Amino acid sequence: MPEEVRSGGEKAQNEWLFQQAAVWPDMVRGGPPDKRAFNRSEWHYINLPLFLNDAAKAELEGKLTANVVTDVPADATTETARMNVVQAIRFARRECANPAASPESRAVLLAWLFHTVGDIHQPLHGTAMFSPRLFPEGDRGGNSVRVQQSGNLHSLWDQFPGADDSFRATRNRAIAYIENPPVVEPAKSAKSMLDEQMWAIESQQIAEAAVYDVEVRPALSRMEASGGPIEPIKLSEAYLKAGGTISEARLVEAGYRLGAVLKELVKK
Repeated sequence: MPEEVRSGGEKAQNEWLFQQAAVWPDMVRGGPPDKRAFNRSEWHYINLPLFLNDAAKAELEGKLTANVVTDVPADATTETARMNVVQAIRFARRECANPAASPESRAVLLAWLFHTVGDIHQPLHGTAMFSPRLFPEGDRGGNSVRVQQSGNLHSLWDQFPGADDSFRATRNRAIAYIENPPVVEPAKSAKSMLDEQMWAIESQQIAEAAVYDVEVRPALSRMEASGGPIEPIKLSEAYLKAGGTISEARLVEAGYRLGAVLKELVKK
């Protein structure tokens, strides 16, 4: 805990702990084995399919192996790794409300709940692009799409809210977000929709309309048709500005929805 937080009193310390819990599922991706034991890589996303074009859809539809099931497996436990983000959120919500679950299990799943509600609102955590030549197994949520800004499409959309993840910087950004009425008012309405599957569908629709827009999809179509390698796509300032605006709105929606989910848990 940073000294500025430690000396800031209980409120600041609780905020910091909340932040740390929310990023903990990313922190356990690496490190020693006892840390990596908590990693569940597939819990971060669902690959609802988008197809590069009609020909790709005709060739690949019905042949995909991506897990798009939304019901929680009957044998799900905190050690289950084969769940997508919708299943993981539903499992976490159920177990956090289960008085028979151990405190340790509920603590782990509460951190996952904090994290995955945010993840599912990032459009590229809800979908993947498929095409016969470039992406027969999907583009890994944009990770395989190279762009001149931020290396790949997924990283770009991850970084739209800002690269500084320090306590003070993230707190200041959150305050700025909730003081922006054009963003906050729609988010307040969004908190009435607490179906995780619909959150994923929203992200898929945003990805189709805004992520793989008229700059990305045509470029990928040319690469698909040419037989050449995946070349970095240069995105316009207009694209980057629109992406930042969309990301801010999705973050605030995720925050209000997480708050509503937590209030439900407290009542139980």
